[in-house]
Amino acid sequence: MAFQQIDLEHVQSHPSISSTTSKRTLENARERAVKNAYIRARNWQYAQVAAFTVLCVLSMVTYVTLSYANGTFSPECVLGANWAAVREGPKPGEWTLSVDQIKWGNLEWCDFTQYSFAASTIASFMLGWFFILFRPVEKSFRNR
Repeated sequence: MAFQQIDLEHVQSHPSISSTTSKRTLENARERAVKNAYIRARNWQYAQVAAFTVLCVLSMVTYVTLSYANGTFSPECVLGANWAAVREGPKPGEWTLSVDQIKWGNLEWCDFTQYSFAASTIASFMLGWFFILFRPVEKSFRNR
């Protein structure tokens, strides 16, 4: 920005350039600066919408996966469980999980993680929608 101001000052103080030419040059420089600012704001907005979309999808996938896992083992919590593998059978590679010997995790862990993923899904959807609705406009308010 400082580089553009130095150029504008040079153009305005130069005696051989007429005042209309310097005004046009100044207006063109301002239009370019406004357009560049608009492009930067638009690109930043696109990046935010993309990040919120990725966050929404990943949170929803994690929430659904975790809810299916917890639904299968209801009312126990899979998170933090100590699994007990028991070797059964005549073959050396046969292992089974003994459900009776599993020490299950705390139920509050499962409830909190499901809530946090559901809340982040909803929040990222709302913020992404907010950024889509309030996207930057190319013209300023005084030029409308």
